[in-house]
Amino acid sequence: MAQRPWSNGLELFFNSPATTSASQMGALLSTTYSWAVKAQFQLAESGGQSWYFPAPAPKALVPISEAKKAPDFSSAEQPFWASEQTHSAPDNTK
Repeated sequence: MAQRPWSNGLELFFNSPATTSASQMGALLSTTYSWAVKAQFQLAESGGQSWYFPAPAPKALVPISEAKKAPDFSSAEQPFWASEQTHSAPDNTK
């Protein structure tokens, strides 16, 4: 793993195992790998107060206990967690 800091974030680089193919009893078996991404930023103040980002809108009334839950990769809309669906980079190629 490698990382590169930016003024507005942190870029992480990972290596995935290569795709493999094998023939077994006449059938072609293939193994591929992909990544699912969830991210959360926690800012802890010296007085014990913690802030979690991304945070839901103030009117959403989501309990702070939701911020402390592990990421749920089956849900793109999990409060306090960013995913590639909810916080994707803008497409500047158009």
